[in-house]
Amino acid sequence: MMVFLAVIGMWLYSARGMLTVFARTLGLNSKAPMADTINALNGGGDYPAVNVGQVARLAQEKGRPVESGTPTPELQGLKPTYTPYPTYTLYPTYTPEKEITVISRDLEKNYDNLAVPEILGVADPGLEWETMTIRISYYWPPLGGINCDTNPDGSPECEQMANGERWDNQVGQVVACPVEIPLGTLIKINDRVLTCKDRGGEIVQNSDGSYWIDVLYPSMPWGYKYGDYVQAFIWKN
Repeated sequence: MMVFLAVIGMWLYSARGMLTVFARTLGLNSKAPMADTINALNGGGDYPAVNVGQVARLAQEKGRPVESGTPTPELQGLKPTYTPYPTYTLYPTYTPEKEITVISRDLEKNYDNLAVPEILGVADPGLEWETMTIRISYYWPPLGGINCDTNPDGSPECEQMANGERWDNQVGQVVACPVEIPLGTLIKINDRVLTCKDRGGEIVQNSDGSYWIDVLYPSMPWGYKYGDYVQAFIWKN
């Protein structure tokens, strides 16, 4: 008897897969996947995709128990999908360009008829001079830019010199000097005497002891080249 039961047990164990399929077909296996249950409830045919609520309602109509906690294979492993909020690209911000005052052409128009002397400075009045070495250059306010001073508000100042006087009636008589040379100082260059009445950002004393001297004139005077070293003379009143 024990041998007979052992044989029956072994047969049932080996046939468990076939018995499970048979039970699923009959709808008797409560552990059957929901898709098989749906097909069984629907008469075994294909059934469109349904949700859990539809499965429960169909089960009630068929009078068949359905384990609602078991997901269908179609729903297993799926994750909810989300539609991201739209992203927006901000409009670019623009920094307005600094307003540029066009002055050079207007100044040239204002001074088209300006008298420019051919002979610069005045004759030596016979003063006692001290020798100095300069690097010579020139500046011309109608050109604007570095040829002009700058007001506290940033606007160009092309009408007056550092001593407060207008320049347009002193062309060829005035130089811009470094701050080490007082305003009003007389400087003799090429035997002609000019007066220091103006300053300039680039008009400085050089490391070699020479001084930049800027002559108020529309071109390099006396045939010199820009930056030439020249022996000059100074008289401080």
